[in-house]
Amino acid sequence: MLRKFLNQLLENPALFNLMRTHISGDFTPIRHELVSPQARRILDIACGTAFYSRDLYADQNIFYCGVDSSPVYVSYAVKNFSGGHFIIGDAFSLPIASGSFERALSLGFLHHIDDRQVSHVLREIHRVLKPGGTLLLAEPILFFRFLLFLLIPRRVLVRLDRGQHVRCPSAYNSLFPSGFTLLRDYPFRNGPHDWWAFVLRKKAEGASPDGAY
Repeated sequence: MLRKFLNQLLENPALFNLMRTHISGDFTPIRHELVSPQARRILDIACGTAFYSRDLYADQNIFYCGVDSSPVYVSYAVKNFSGGHFIIGDAFSLPIASGSFERALSLGFLHHIDDRQVSHVLREIHRVLKPGGTLLLAEPILFFRFLLFLLIPRRVLVRLDRGQHVRCPSAYNSLFPSGFTLLRDYPFRNGPHDWWAFVLRKKAEGASPDGAY
């Protein structure tokens, strides 16, 4: 019941932005990872209102494309952020041509879907990236050491989160397709949660050992 009420509240883009900034976090600790000198075309999967990506489409040298399944969020982004390109789309079947982007972002999305779906989404991201293109993932993880002083049990926080598949870092590592190379991963604090960042690179075409791509 509480989660259903939260979902209804967050259908409002302004409330979603407020939650993202002050509760879920604004990804400030990894903003330097959002873009690289080699990436001029950036795809943001499950971009929401795209409020946290505003530094990207403010840069006229970057083509930023945000994809989200919510027409309400996409409409908000179109009206408020003229520097970006926003489309309604499904992460499981991205309306994007293969090999179109040098960089992809997925920030706080994968803990909303199960392992099979995560694998499907990662294969789609692999498809739309150019060879050598990079993917930045950021997800909340299964420890909240800084909230011990509040005496709030970890399981309560996980239940209150809209995502029902919060994982540990090793669980994410096990889901990465062989068509990616993990460049680096590390923890960071984002709002009141502990998160983990993963930066992966798409291997050259034909380099996947299992022939999946």
